[in-house]
Amino acid sequence: MLQVGMVCDGEPQGRQRPRHPLASDPEGLAPAAIGGGFVPVTQPFEQFLSWMQETLAPHRAQVLGLLDGQRPDTLAHQQRVARLGTAIARALGRDDSEVAGVCVAGLLHDCGMEGAAFNVFDEHGVVADMQERFRQHPVIGYKLLKESEFPWPIAQIVRQHHERLDGSGWPAGLSGTAILPEAQLVAIADVFDAIFIIHRRKPARGVKYACEELQQQRGVKLNAEAVDACIGLFQAGFAWEPERYPFSMDTDAG
Repeated sequence: MLQVGMVCDGEPQGRQRPRHPLASDPEGLAPAAIGGGFVPVTQPFEQFLSWMQETLAPHRAQVLGLLDGQRPDTLAHQQRVARLGTAIARALGRDDSEVAGVCVAGLLHDCGMEGAAFNVFDEHGVVADMQERFRQHPVIGYKLLKESEFPWPIAQIVRQHHERLDGSGWPAGLSGTAILPEAQLVAIADVFDAIFIIHRRKPARGVKYACEELQQQRGVKLNAEAVDACIGLFQAGFAWEPERYPFSMDTDAG
């Protein structure tokens, strides 16, 4: 059985863990709205893994089937998005069902990426533009998921994770409340990790740059309250631990 401590004020009781560099130097990273009601508690990796395994248990075959054959870097990215998206949802006080839906959607949000990567020709047999091929992946993911039997709108969340509040996103140019709340949370975690990956050789710098980018998009492209919660998590000592990914999706892992 996994032995994990309780979490209080961002630190697990019963063991010591170095605080993230941002926790001791938050100046300039936190918008003024931080502290508006979200709960900045962090969940140790082992506790998240145990919770995730329990949450996925009824849907394990579906999830593993959709993840089968994915590149390790894609799988690792999706796992990081799932963990951060879950943490944001918890910090915002979302109910257990929505938190679970964000986790599953995070794990699967790029399931259409492999199809987009290999779909190099358009319907006329002409080599497709690289950017356009990339932009196919939410729609391909939606098609893969639309017949799935999840208790959450996973297919729609996956289709919408590149939509933006101001209508500048894709593939449908949705805006505002037309974008599902879960998709808005997955989007923030996805943006954060995409920026972090660029600076992955210097994790602290990657986290700082990612937080700065979220601030720039706060309230314009990305949900302001959720951006505040995300940045607040890192200020509270959220351990990113990129070296742990990709982790085994086996139920005995951990």
